[in-house]
Amino acid sequence: MHTIPVILAVTALSGLYTSSWGAYKDGPWEGFHIQTFPRSVFFSIGIAIFLLIGPADISQRFQSLPLLHIFLLVMGIERMITEVYKACFRDSDQSIFAIPQRMAFFGKLVDSKFLRFITGLLLMSIIVTIPFLTLKVSSFLINTMVAFLTGMFICSGGAYKDAPFEGFSPRKFFRSAIVLAIMSPFIYLLGPVELGFLIYLFGGLERLLVEYYKSYIALSTPGKFRSDLPRIEGAFSRNRHYLHYLAICIMAFVLILYLFSLYSKLSNRS
Repeated sequence: MHTIPVILAVTALSGLYTSSWGAYKDGPWEGFHIQTFPRSVFFSIGIAIFLLIGPADISQRFQSLPLLHIFLLVMGIERMITEVYKACFRDSDQSIFAIPQRMAFFGKLVDSKFLRFITGLLLMSIIVTIPFLTLKVSSFLINTMVAFLTGMFICSGGAYKDAPFEGFSPRKFFRSAIVLAIMSPFIYLLGPVELGFLIYLFGGLERLLVEYYKSYIALSTPGKFRSDLPRIEGAFSRNRHYLHYLAICIMAFVLILYLFSLYSKLSNRS
């Protein structure tokens, strides 16, 4: 069982990875804001604290997870909470976006703050309930199914949000599901995981890999911004490659966590 400082340090790194690719990808079009940059770090630490002091025996279960699982699990929950926060609770300027970040119903923006607030509360309650699903997934087939279905949820959510504004691309739609299905055996090798944790673990793994590819390899321009939006040049644009170096270091750290978890699993078998 890991100590609380170690868990908080790992979750802070999880949030820092998310903050780094978010700033790297979006900064040239919406600017770099030091006050919002650590938001994912704070959200991640808050999630870890909730799991550490939560009801029932979730604290003990959470602390007993391998550090790799903690890193990915928190990332998955943080991404869900952040998406709900942006859609339902945050009031921000939407003029720079081709795809509004506020809640929409099949492409039609929901203007009612009350309706957005109630929807946000409902979604948040579902998000925080899922980790309490204690059914252990020990079957390779079910593990792969959970990975694929988690990816399909991500695919469907992205299509629901983006397709009314940028069209539907069958080629891109299954990407997250395929990536997670391919990666699921690597997670299976580390042993059984409770369903509530496994869902978010796969969600975090998808974000870790897909966003690294989109942000640092494909160098894709985020489709959420207006196509006529000018690129912001300046000190951040000239130095944002340092965020890529940071992401590489964190990815290397994740690989070390995986190898350590695999070694521990194999050692326990022998």
